[in-house]
Amino acid sequence: MNRNNQELNIGDNVRLKIIRTIFEKGSDARFTKNIHKILAINRDGSFKVNDRTRNYKRNELLKVNTEQLQTNPNQDNYEISQQMIKKHKADRRINRRLNKEGLDQKNIIEDNNERTLRKYRNTRGINLSHYL
Repeated sequence: MNRNNQELNIGDNVRLKIIRTIFEKGSDARFTKNIHKILAINRDGSFKVNDRTRNYKRNELLKVNTEQLQTNPNQDNYEISQQMIKKHKADRRINRRLNKEGLDQKNIIEDNNERTLRKYRNTRGINLSHYL
């Protein structure tokens, strides 16, 4: 069944259309991951959705069949894998910079002392720069 032919009623679960920019990839998602509920149908045919202030037209909504919708047990794994990917990218970026400078990761001593990285601010108008 075509999604535009599905009738929407109060209490139906829907996804909202994402406004796309000119240079956005075609493979990017077209509708939000979050599911919203229709609260009211206005006289002009627009729909009031929870957690949102504006009204939406029919073509901006995608009806979600909650009977077929299952909670994805892999969602937590997905978020964990995304965090791992970010950490891996950061590590690769650091390694690239080190290789470019001709340094070896084994020769670097990591200092976890936060005080060494703290910036001192000028307090009460006293100039402390000559102490640093």
